[in-house]
Amino acid sequence: MIDLEAFFEEKEIPYTVWEIEQDGYINIIDSELVVENILETCGEERRKIGNMLFTLDFRNAPIIDYLYFLAKCLVANRYHRISKI
Repeated sequence: MIDLEAFFEEKEIPYTVWEIEQDGYINIIDSELVVENILETCGEERRKIGNMLFTLDFRNAPIIDYLYFLAKCLVANRYHRISKI
């Protein structure tokens, strides 16, 4: 299994802030928060995320796009609304 802590220490992932609309509300989430949430995963979830990160890295694909996808998942499943559009 990929060592996610070492992976993120070695990668130069640009700090990015996203505004993600969910149910008519704007949610603000950044790449650091997404990485923190990734590092808190365990079991099958951690394995799947690690495998995807390894695959993207191997293909020299942008990691930030996958982090944006995960940010949208976090907003949809975990975070409270921040401000109304």
